[in-house]
Amino acid sequence: MKNARLYAAFAVILPVSLGLGLVYLTIIGRIDAGAAVISTLGLAALIGVLIYLRDFASDQEMDDGRDPQR
Repeated sequence: MKNARLYAAFAVILPVSLGLGLVYLTIIGRIDAGAAVISTLGLAALIGVLIYLRDFASDQEMDDGRDPQR
């Protein structure tokens, strides 16, 4: 259960940190605003794919009769 809380914390902190970093880089002129938007959309797509794969793996474990919670 402790690991689930740790993963949940990282799931919140990591995207927020990356987003704030992109805002900072845009403000100081190191990257273009379009690049920041594309990076944000890419991160959102990656998170969506990871959630889909997690659900797919969980469904496969349930079909095999294994406990998905480990």
